[in-house]
Amino acid sequence: MTLEEAKELVEKGRKRGITCPCCEQFCKDYSRRIYKTMARGLIYIVKQHDRGAEWVSSLEVGRAVGLLGGDIAKLRYWGLVEKKPLREHQDKKDSGFWRATEKGIKFAYNELKIPSHILIYNDTFLGFDPDSKDISIVDALGKNFSYHELMSEVPA
Repeated sequence: MTLEEAKELVEKGRKRGITCPCCEQFCKDYSRRIYKTMARGLIYIVKQHDRGAEWVSSLEVGRAVGLLGGDIAKLRYWGLVEKKPLREHQDKKDSGFWRATEKGIKFAYNELKIPSHILIYNDTFLGFDPDSKDISIVDALGKNFSYHELMSEVPA
């Protein structure tokens, strides 16, 4: 099998999942949803913004709502947060600081809906899942959380 044939085979099989015949990596397009802890993390970031914070560290969000840094980063695929750029000569992968976008603020304040799922392949954003439906922040929080209580809590 040539490299081009292997690439074509992987490309055709990614939706349901396929093992690469060259490197044996499992390749699949993953559908990821925005879930309740991600929604709570966004609300936390927005509330910090409302209190005057320009940037919020992923560690702070994690401690406040139990959200892992990778899931904070996924919020950017919906356009809800943006990452603070690294300063010149910083030897890190990223800054670890985030802020809500205008879209993120509107979503947190229940003023707009977003697609519920994104597609990711090999840590790359492919777009929104075509089977996705538009949801509100209240939908993302689910039944175990009161949107009104979360929005009235004073962040630490």
